Amino acid sequence: MKDQKRGNGVGLFWICFLCAAVIVAAAVLTIWGADGLLSGLSGNEAKETAALAESTDGGAGETAVSLPEEEADKEAEIVIRNEDGKETAAAPEPENGEAASADREAGNGQEAVTLAFAGDVYLSDHVLNAYENGGIGGVLGESLRQAAEEADLFMVNQEFPFSTRGTPAPDKQYTFRLPPERVSIFHEMGIDLVTLANNHALDYGTEALLDTCSTLEGAGIPYVGAGENLDRAKAMYTAEIKGRTIGFLGATRVIPTADWAASASRPGMLSTYDPGILLEEIRKGRENCDYLVVYIHWGIERNDMPEEYQRQIGKQCIDAGADLVIGSHPHVLQGIEYYNGKPIVYSLGNYVFGSSIPRTVLLNVQWEGENTSLSVIPATSGAGYTREITEEGARQEVFSYLESISFGAQVDENGAISPKTEETPQS
Repeated sequence: MKDQKRGNGVGLFWICFLCAAVIVAAAVLTIWGADGLLSGLSGNEAKETAALAESTDGGAGETAVSLPEEEADKEAEIVIRNEDGKETAAAPEPENGEAASADREAGNGQEAVTLAFAGDVYLSDHVLNAYENGGIGGVLGESLRQAAEEADLFMVNQEFPFSTRGTPAPDKQYTFRLPPERVSIFHEMGIDLVTLANNHALDYGTEALLDTCSTLEGAGIPYVGAGENLDRAKAMYTAEIKGRTIGFLGATRVIPTADWAASASRPGMLSTYDPGILLEEIRKGRENCDYLVVYIHWGIERNDMPEEYQRQIGKQCIDAGADLVIGSHPHVLQGIEYYNGKPIVYSLGNYVFGSSIPRTVLLNVQWEGENTSLSVIPATSGAGYTREITEEGARQEVFSYLESISFGAQVDENGAISPKTEETPQS
């Protein structure tokens, strides 16, 4: 029995030994596998670290990371590759990028352009006497001169030629002419641009008109509305102001005889008896400027209401692309009308002319993007001296009068002009 048990004990021993060996082997294999796995992970991590190091621009650039395909597509929209092959992250477009672009197109964020306009200017004997006795201060009040100087551009209607040549036009009651050296007074008045399209530019014939053009050119004062031929008369003047292009055209609906109108070979003015040429120039000019002004000589003298043709041509100019229409010739104020949101100022009256002017204005125009705001400085003139009206009651009288002769426009107590909220047509 003892021998049988010993044999059984030996067998049991080997069984236990084999089991223990299996357990030890399994443990060793488990430990080795875990260590290999950790080593593998460490190797991958090292490779990733090396890749990241290689994609870093000397420690100063942006680090490129691997992204899933969808995220990579998004990232591509905001990564810029430089010329040296390095990639830098670009600032993403803001959600309101379209609105910002629209604001830029509308001119938002840009400084407003300020334009000033006045009516008829003739340096008559009264004006020259005032100038000889008191200099420019004897002709224009300081506040008016300051307003002209502060504007980015100041434009008037020059109602005479600069010349010593020519003979008076026949059958004209009034013919005007000044020696060319008097152009220096324009600089003192702050004038930057003139229109020559009127019924006095040829008072002394084509020689005097050409002298006028050369005198203005020599003085550095641009002009519109007249010239040595039709191409020059209809040419648009453009001014670069605060990063924007402002265009100006001049024309007249008042000429004594048909041969005052410029032709391909004849000096003269741009006539609007047939407005087709002017309207075509507006359409063409619209493509080359950001803001377009048309200055027209028209109407009936001493009549404070515009003729029907004035209103028609003014609206045609707006339809063709003009942003602002200015008028002169009646020698008195005429009203203002808004058409499709754009202003037509039918007459600014006389500005510096010599005759007594109980009420006139200097027009200020501020343009910014889609907005054009108008205001007037009330003025009066006598004995060759034009000054701002400072008496409050007289100022309000000018504002009220201007509103009363306007069409759907209102003038507030500060001279600011705007469309009436509820238009009440006046006749």
